[in-house]
Amino acid sequence: NLIVQIMLSNGLLIHVAINPFTGDINRIYFDKYFIGKLISEQITDVIITQTHVLVSYNENQITFVHLQKPTPKRNNLEKIALMDPRIYNVIIGGPTTRKIPKHLVCSHAQDLVIVW
Repeated sequence: NLIVQIMLSNGLLIHVAINPFTGDINRIYFDKYFIGKLISEQITDVIITQTHVLVSYNENQITFVHLQKPTPKRNNLEKIALMDPRIYNVIIGGPTTRKIPKHLVCSHAQDLVIVW
């Protein structure tokens, strides 16, 4: 199965399992862990890996979530709360008077992140 992950502005994380050969949706899973835990509803970019979740906003902050107990399988649909998450809000440099959308890119090895 292929997994498509969508985060709504309120923090609801939606996982959609799709059969790559037929295009049929096999399963839809909702994870409410981030509801009420994000800095803003103006989310501009999200990166989800096995061990981290990064959320960027129009503000000069990024939410970094470290998943201390990641799932062994990459496509496993498991609640974020069961992965022992630790949430950190990181302030980044830039003008404070204007709200500029921040974009994220993660390296293939998942050890570097670029914010622009």
